Amino acid sequence: MPWPSYIKNAFEIITAGATHEYLFYGPYNTLLNFLFPAEEGYLMSAWFRRPHDGWPVDFTNAFLVLKSSHPVFFIQVKLPGDYESCSARASADEQMRMCFFDLADDIKLPVLYGASALGTRLRFYTYRSTNKLLSPHLIPEDSEANGSDVAPAELWNLDLFSDEGYTRVMQIVNEVKAMVCQHSL
Repeated sequence: MPWPSYIKNAFEIITAGATHEYLFYGPYNTLLNFLFPAEEGYLMSAWFRRPHDGWPVDFTNAFLVLKSSHPVFFIQVKLPGDYESCSARASADEQMRMCFFDLADDIKLPVLYGASALGTRLRFYTYRSTNKLLSPHLIPEDSEANGSDVAPAELWNLDLFSDEGYTRVMQIVNEVKAMVCQHSL
């Protein structure tokens, strides 16, 4: 089943060369409210994280999905043009990792999923609260396979509107909802 037309339309009105992240906030909010409806007890929250001391001034803007005041999923939204920039991808990856560590003490599920969105290109992360394992693993800067590219573009390999992207998103949402039921959140 493809995405409902109102979700596709929300993303299609954004021009390909969008230069402001906020243009994607409405469409992603709409998508998350479709996936995690308020009628099922989910709450969507905009999450603006200030940079840590010593970091450049680049606020992390994410949408946090909560159930019973606990995080069950989140997505960080960046511009599609960041896909072409090695440093922007590295920054997005680093910010995602910090989001997980900032949320770690509030996680009540065995796994917390997060997504990094560069426009509609997605990369998924998982944090296993039982052993505090975050994956995918961090790629060291001196990795022989990638040189200094710690966040290769191909890691954002799923497009939200591809069949594979739809299937993966729905798989994750169903896993999250199953965990929520199992753990009585």
